[in-house]
Amino acid sequence: MSNVTPISQPGLRERKKQDRLQRIKSAARTLFIERGYDGTTIREIARVADLSAGTIFRYAEDKRDLLFLIFNDDHFSLTEAAFANVDDQATLLEQLVHVFEFYYRYFADQPMLARFVLREMTFYDTGEQAQKINQGRDNIFKGLTQIVAAARIAHKISSTEDDAMIVQLIFDIYQAESRRWLHQEEPQLINGLEVLERALKLLISGLD
Repeated sequence: MSNVTPISQPGLRERKKQDRLQRIKSAARTLFIERGYDGTTIREIARVADLSAGTIFRYAEDKRDLLFLIFNDDHFSLTEAAFANVDDQATLLEQLVHVFEFYYRYFADQPMLARFVLREMTFYDTGEQAQKINQGRDNIFKGLTQIVAAARIAHKISSTEDDAMIVQLIFDIYQAESRRWLHQEEPQLINGLEVLERALKLLISGLD
């Protein structure tokens, strides 16, 4: 008789719930990219997902919630990958460009969706998805703080400024440059990263 404990499988109700969620996210992503965020309605998303509008509202309060339902899952995975293998021997500039390249590549693959996300993120502070946005931002700050702290220990920077302020400036540069880059009609990945690197290099020169 085998003593191996069987692996627990999700119940039928949970599998149906996850299936509906994936159909909603897939339909919303497709329509946001093809028709634009402003030109898409909940009713259209429901039609493409082959679900009722009422079912959509079980997963998201409104259209903006749907947008971030798509983005937040991607963003958490991106952040985990971005900070997973940072080279300790690289310069601070190389480390930062390595991290932010993950996000730039994601944005470059779907610039239209990225523009809607950055636009709708402003002053979005209520609801479950808004809380996840804040959590995602906190995760980036934690990763950057570890990089900056290690750089200080390794004498890569000599500034006596507080690490939190340095991290905030790094993040502010990333936000400003990525938005400026995405504002271009056809944002090019290499060009965007080069401009970001120049801006970060200027900051790091000041820290030295």
